[in-house]
Amino acid sequence: MPNCEIFLVPRNSLFSLLGSVKKGDNNGFQVMSAIVDWEENTPAPRCIYCSALFDKEDISGWVVITGESYPTAIAGICLQCIDQKDLLDRALKQLEAETDLIVEVDHRGRA
Repeated sequence: MPNCEIFLVPRNSLFSLLGSVKKGDNNGFQVMSAIVDWEENTPAPRCIYCSALFDKEDISGWVVITGESYPTAIAGICLQCIDQKDLLDRALKQLEAETDLIVEVDHRGRA
């Protein structure tokens, strides 16, 4: 099973994410690339938590799974759901179902 990492990226953290990309952070690059691709290629986004349709301008953040041997998985989060306590667990289950990924969390909390 390949190693992967799960990131919750609030919209207001994009500036600091860009800074990590400029410093050569590979995870930051994968996450930023996934967000740019999502922005360019998602015509009618749905929230990964509540499934509501929302405008891209109303996005509150993204859940991104990065890894080496498969494409990055990404989903948007609406304004109402970004602070849900079980957001990552629920998003992970949804992304696994949509992408056929199986993610097992190791003892350090990484997937």
